[in-house]
Amino acid sequence: MLMNAPGFDTPEHAAMLGFPPAHVHVAVVGWTVTDGDRGLGVVTIWDEAPAGAEAARVRWRSVERDVPVNAGGFLAAWWREQYPEDEWPTLVAFRVSGHWITVGPQHSSRGR
Repeated sequence: MLMNAPGFDTPEHAAMLGFPPAHVHVAVVGWTVTDGDRGLGVVTIWDEAPAGAEAARVRWRSVERDVPVNAGGFLAAWWREQYPEDEWPTLVAFRVSGHWITVGPQHSSRGR
């Protein structure tokens, strides 16, 4: 199912409203329930990667980890987690040709 905000071509364009595109990167984060009785689910962050990227570095709860880039995108997931009320994963950097390139401030497009 594709959901677009009225007046915008994509959810990313809606999330970018008011932010300078040259200085902001939009990543999609989400939480999917897997155990309703215990309130647990999977927290994810995913996005496209720049050409030549080998890995993405993500951060959640002050812990950074590197995930591979495959087919032009990345996906990081944390299993058996409570719904993250106030803190979501963020994209920190991409590794391109063996060098880490820091990503500018983010505005997340949150899916649930």
